[in-house]
Amino acid sequence: MNTRKNGRAVLGGAALAASLVMGGGCVYKGWTSADYEQTVSLTGEHDPEHGLLVRTENGSITVSRGELPGVSVTADVRAQTQERADAVTIRMERYGDTLRIEPDWPDGKRLNGEGVTLRIQVAGSSSTDLRSSNGALKVQGLGGSVEAQSSNGPITVFDHGGPVRLRTSNGRIEVIGARDAVDVGTSNGRVKIELADAADGPVLVRTSNGSVTIDLGDGIAGGITATTSNGSVSLMGPGTSLVGDKLGQMMFAEPGPESTVRTSNGSVSIVTGDASAQMKTDKQARKTMSERPGSDV
Repeated sequence: MNTRKNGRAVLGGAALAASLVMGGGCVYKGWTSADYEQTVSLTGEHDPEHGLLVRTENGSITVSRGELPGVSVTADVRAQTQERADAVTIRMERYGDTLRIEPDWPDGKRLNGEGVTLRIQVAGSSSTDLRSSNGALKVQGLGGSVEAQSSNGPITVFDHGGPVRLRTSNGRIEVIGARDAVDVGTSNGRVKIELADAADGPVLVRTSNGSVTIDLGDGIAGGITATTSNGSVSLMGPGTSLVGDKLGQMMFAEPGPESTVRTSNGSVSIVTGDASAQMKTDKQARKTMSERPGSDV
């Protein structure tokens, strides 16, 4: 089924200059009970010194830094009928210094299997708050604080300049290039964290079922304690003290808050200082070799 219609965006609060384009609907083969789709695109004003809050259900959210001022949103809608898909709008409302973005379903109700995936580009944000009941969350290239929570899906944050707090009940967590404090938790999934070299932490990790891999760089302060109930603990760097195979501690030269890592079922691997620098050098060397013509590295 292919249809086209003029779309609209619901804008509230402070005046938002927005344009909206809706694409044609067609059968979405990947979903059994929500087989119709449409794409909604809109742009609006946003001050990089203000916050961003995004909500969706049964869909992923990606927020990344854009080259243009303001905010742009692309929403992929899945619904049980074409009429319902075409009736979905994306609401942008300003509450004080925070811009809220979320889907608006016909009759105010999302039916079984329906969902919206949101892809957002923004010039900047003082804070980013993401929630999805079932979907992956991703933040890339922003500053300010970030909070992200999904009841079922992975969460990834890349090259972030502010404190990070992430929660998912079922999915992996990956934080790469963080330059501030990191606090993550998942009940079922592995955790991977790489701090930027100048970041001093702290790092707080909790997972009930999954391995933990952390590269603390060379700027981490305070100390770190790692424990596991079922697995091993491996620490590489200065100030390392292993107390049994399920508990390890490291103390760093600069004073600072204590970092902690806890998993009830999985191994823990942590590197810092010279060990971190050597691993990055080796990684870059392998990448260079793999990019050479004829290389099978």
